[in-house]
Amino acid sequence: MDDKTGSKRKVIDEHNGSRIQPREKVSFFDRLKKDVVFRHKVSLSVALFSLFACLGWNVSQLGPALLDLQIITKTRLDEASYFLTAFSLGFLVAVAVAGWIFKKINRIIVLFVSTILIAIVTVVTPWCRHFGLMIVVFVVRGLAHGVADAGGNINILKIWGTESGPYMQTLHFSFAIGAVISPLAMAPFLNSQIPQDDSKTTQKECLQNSTMNSTNNFNSSADIFMNVDCYRQDTIYKDSNIHGAFVISAGITLLSGLLFSYFLCHKTNSNVEQTHTIRLSSNLPKSIRLTTIGIICITFFCVQVLEKSIVFYLTAFTVEHFAWPKALGSYATSAFWASHAFGRFTAIGITKRFRIRYIFGLYILMHCVCSVCLLITNLMKFEIGIWIFIPIAGLCQSILFPSLMCWTEQDFFKVSGKMVSLFMLTGSGGSMLTPIFLGYLIDLYSPMWFSYGVLIFSICLIVIYIVLFILARRIESHGKENELFITVS
Repeated sequence: MDDKTGSKRKVIDEHNGSRIQPREKVSFFDRLKKDVVFRHKVSLSVALFSLFACLGWNVSQLGPALLDLQIITKTRLDEASYFLTAFSLGFLVAVAVAGWIFKKINRIIVLFVSTILIAIVTVVTPWCRHFGLMIVVFVVRGLAHGVADAGGNINILKIWGTESGPYMQTLHFSFAIGAVISPLAMAPFLNSQIPQDDSKTTQKECLQNSTMNSTNNFNSSADIFMNVDCYRQDTIYKDSNIHGAFVISAGITLLSGLLFSYFLCHKTNSNVEQTHTIRLSSNLPKSIRLTTIGIICITFFCVQVLEKSIVFYLTAFTVEHFAWPKALGSYATSAFWASHAFGRFTAIGITKRFRIRYIFGLYILMHCVCSVCLLITNLMKFEIGIWIFIPIAGLCQSILFPSLMCWTEQDFFKVSGKMVSLFMLTGSGGSMLTPIFLGYLIDLYSPMWFSYGVLIFSICLIVIYIVLFILARRIESHGKENELFITVS
């Protein structure tokens, strides 16, 4: 990051503990050949890139696989949505404790164990036919994923220090690449039958029978509604081939985890101890500071709700609303992630040329317009709208999270490690709550609540952006800069 005070950074040579002068520019491949420590850093970074590609692969497969998991556990869509909520809950807890874990335990060991654990829970997931057991598996999966996710970011900073910029971008780009490929790999294994049609028809019949017998007894109706006999899914369960897809995912993740075993056996000190420039905070009023932090947290919440709404429920929406095969819905999810990855790649150049506050507002406005168009085409049942506006939504969403972090630092205050944790926890809260309310609305009322939800939160982001923009101008008018310290241990 640019330092306005012009203070010098200190670089520590890990081998002799002495300060060294900045080196002359040497080509990447020359350093790779001659510098053992640099080669070790690159190797460890490649392992982290492969880990994040696997994380993207595993997360992206949850949406397309949700309907098959619903069949396996013989549940309704709103009940199956709790699997995603359990995953988000585990991720939330992991993010909260990840910093402490990596401080107390060797980070390579933590990454190795968490990656192997992800592989194990992935392979057993489609074999869990009981609802409660599936919830436990998804919580454990979320815990392991959260630790690995936080560990990737922490380790890139630890390895490269002030040079971490391009490697951090590559790390998150790797995640997007895995997320793009996963739905494509999942498609051949997905069940071609639609469990919701049978279950919804049977639910209506059950409710009609219960009403005829006891029009005033709500409990009686609810008991029949929840009866497993009302779901004729035994035959469908036998046709589910999703087990193969999860075995492939587990195998790839296992290979990624084994890469870290190499670094456990070949230890080379590749840390970069970095002393960041300390800048004095401005005398920004506490009320404005707390208000700004609260609004930014809400923004992170809405950003994650938007992303998870599409990732988790796009396939379910296309199956119910357009009667698509689930494989086709999976391809639509891949289109979203492909544009998401492309957006992250192009954002590197865009954010260097233009001010973040304007880029953030432009992309939110584009997303809102896209949401309106998506809603209209879905109401009119124009299938082409999915293939046009879902990728545009992915492009617009790709830049929101990192841009919001940069905007916070540029115009409000310098972001500390604790502040990053707070933002991640808030975003994880949005991921956790999305399956609860959106799955409930889709199952109880209409699949169109998928489109309604995306539009509602897009409008919320527009309103929040206006408020943040006004706050930024107010802080700027006072000529103050409120900054917190960043500490990288």
